[in-house]
Amino acid sequence: MGKKISIKRIRLIITIIHSLLTIAWHGKVFKNVGLNPSGTIPLNRVITHKSETTLTYIMTELIALLLVFLFWKLFFYIIENFKKSYIVFISLFFIGLIFLALCWPYVFAYSIDNLVTYSCAVRLTPDYWHCAYSSYIYGACLLFFPVDFMILGIQWLFFIFMIAYTFYRAEQVTPKLKYITLAIFLLPSFLVIMRDSYRIFQYLIVALIYAAIVLFDIIEGRQRTFKETILIAALGAFLAVWRSEGIIWATAWYVIYILCISAKEIRAKICKLLIFAVLFLLISIPQEIGMKTYYGKDYQIVNALTKLRTLLNTQEVNLQYEGAEKDLEAIDAVIPHQLIAEYGLASYLRYNSQVKGYSDINQSGVPADITKDFLKAYYSIALHNPKIYFRTLVNTITVSFAGEYVFPNPYYAGEPSDIPPYKYDAWDIGRNDLYGNYHTYVWNELVSKTKVGETSIEFQSKYNDLLTGSRRLLYAFIALCIIELWLFISGIIKFVKRKDFASLSFGLFGIVLLAEYAALTIVVPAYASSYYLTTNYLSLILAYAALIKRFKPKTEKTA
Repeated sequence: MGKKISIKRIRLIITIIHSLLTIAWHGKVFKNVGLNPSGTIPLNRVITHKSETTLTYIMTELIALLLVFLFWKLFFYIIENFKKSYIVFISLFFIGLIFLALCWPYVFAYSIDNLVTYSCAVRLTPDYWHCAYSSYIYGACLLFFPVDFMILGIQWLFFIFMIAYTFYRAEQVTPKLKYITLAIFLLPSFLVIMRDSYRIFQYLIVALIYAAIVLFDIIEGRQRTFKETILIAALGAFLAVWRSEGIIWATAWYVIYILCISAKEIRAKICKLLIFAVLFLLISIPQEIGMKTYYGKDYQIVNALTKLRTLLNTQEVNLQYEGAEKDLEAIDAVIPHQLIAEYGLASYLRYNSQVKGYSDINQSGVPADITKDFLKAYYSIALHNPKIYFRTLVNTITVSFAGEYVFPNPYYAGEPSDIPPYKYDAWDIGRNDLYGNYHTYVWNELVSKTKVGETSIEFQSKYNDLLTGSRRLLYAFIALCIIELWLFISGIIKFVKRKDFASLSFGLFGIVLLAEYAALTIVVPAYASSYYLTTNYLSLILAYAALIKRFKPKTEKTA
């Protein structure tokens, strides 16, 4: 009788076959390769168009192969350990699939920017404005299996894995508290995260996986192998590149993780930190190429406009200081300040679209030196009006978390401009790309599912109102900030008293998240809670991990 084929070999064969299929599906997934749906114009040619398309192809395929490897490794891991305590994982998995089938009538759901990212992905054109990696991931999901729904499906699987992994790590430390992990299903934004393939939600899921690894490693005092540390560094560096907020928290958390728990040799710590730096630089190359080629510092301009509008519209604003006229001229070189006062963020989009005639409403075409002068002028106006600027920061928080202005929000009182609203053809192109696919059309035409989905949406809306109304979300934000401050103070005290590196790490993590909140409040381009979502969830998992650590059973010392 021949030898029985091992499960490991079966997994290898299936993984290879699936990997080859991702290559075979290129013709089915990609169309009009190289065409930019946004009509973005190259301003500084850093890389040729052909090289850009080739790089996108390589990155998309690499991520697709990674998804294939992770999926089949996880699938066979579940099979091999089915009789163990992972029944929760299996149950959540199948409940999730049923939930998807019944309640997800729309492939992408609400965020219109998803259409642009999708349209870029199927053309092998990076969506640099929303980060090249967002379109790489979309394309990779389609190569995993060439159905549009797979983008949301893989997002769902990662979400289930995140919950299961956190549940498992909690079970290993403090079993009686493990079920708190499932409380994520009760959070008001849970259904939104799983309904929408928005880049913020995809980022959040991966960020929580990274956070769970770091936090529970510290609780357990787990020493990772050099190979494992490199993988953690790669994940952290990726998060630092994918969204700009990751530069602060993902980088700082890794540094704290290495300094407080890793091997005691200084050279080993330095080596691991250098590896992170190298990985960050390598991973950031595609995005840096795109921003230098097409956008320059446009994102920084956008981040200033909402607050600048408030400053310009406030009656008591001081624009008589020495150099104020020069500052206004620097702003006018990008967008007329009267237009900013009237429309705020929309002034940028209108001006680019209707005055400059750009197809890409996010592209200003402004040279680096003029952008630098604009930002310098903005900060100069803010520094000469600290009281008004502080009000804008407070309003940013209260409007984002409670929908209320603590301080009056001044409106434009001048003569209205005659600039028409902006138009962005990329949204229509993306919509046609998506709904032009037969399987997507059929899915959205299933009336029974649509009605169930609409009922689910209505339930979600009422549930969110119940949990977030009457300033509850704002109070929760304040509570999280207090917890993080308390973790920092107690961590310092415990470290001074008994060299408790774990408590020190948690305290430093808390301070990093407070710094993240502060940075977001300063730079967010609009009053929206979605910009704070990742930091909110990181604060929650930090608080949860601190609770796990607090009630961790003490091990008996052996002679």
